[in-house]
Amino acid sequence: MLDWDPLQMNSTDVTQITPQCSFRMKSDIKNLIDEPPEGILMEPDEQDFLKVHVLITGAPGTPYEKGFFYFFIGFPSNYPFHPPKVRFMTTSGGKVRFNPNLYSNGKVCLSLLGLCCQSPVSYLVVSGSFFEL
Repeated sequence: MLDWDPLQMNSTDVTQITPQCSFRMKSDIKNLIDEPPEGILMEPDEQDFLKVHVLITGAPGTPYEKGFFYFFIGFPSNYPFHPPKVRFMTTSGGKVRFNPNLYSNGKVCLSLLGLCCQSPVSYLVVSGSFFEL
């Protein structure tokens, strides 16, 4: 099992979600829906709101312009005390690596993300910044 891979996470049992996690996720999702960051679309999974699908568009004037980049984020039931797991899905089956921080197996350089990110919004904004280089 790849411990960084959110696709390997089991479905969340609602009874295991901490009150802090539930409150924080509802608040963060509402903020993302009310004020989405430019170029970033986000949709919680219909079966498990701790799993989030994200589409980031390449920034104008960059090599990524007009590109669509899909990420899958899995939040643990004890979020925000433990960070989410992020997987870059746009890899053409592990053949493509768009950026040094995005591996062809889908792993995202979480050491970079871990420096600043305390909410889904900040994870999305940092992930989006990979496509502004």
